[in-house]
Amino acid sequence: MEILMMGGTRFVGRPLVGHLLRSGHQVCLFTRGKQPLPEGVEHIRGDRSDAEGLAALKGRQFDVIVDSSGRTLTDTQSVVAITGAPRHRLVYVSSAGVYADNARLPLDESAPTDPASRHAG
Repeated sequence: MEILMMGGTRFVGRPLVGHLLRSGHQVCLFTRGKQPLPEGVEHIRGDRSDAEGLAALKGRQFDVIVDSSGRTLTDTQSVVAITGAPRHRLVYVSSAGVYADNARLPLDESAPTDPASRHAG
């Protein structure tokens, strides 16, 4: 499969990219280029908050889009608007950092979120 990974060079993305490559997938990373890149990926450097940066994705079609760097719904919508919907699936990766302090563990998606979280969206 041809997979677009928004982000992919940090905590969750790096091991996921490694797994995808070992499984034989073609991986295209869209990053700001501030972190070292895994071997074997196509890299598009840009800033997702800038329309010119996303323009490099125009007309590209992917089987799967994995968004590990979006902070808001608009962030993800702008990627889909320029690439079109993926042929198979869109996967949004977030963090438990979106949740408010909570004594109830384990957390699930029904837990209250913290609107001030940098991961909120």
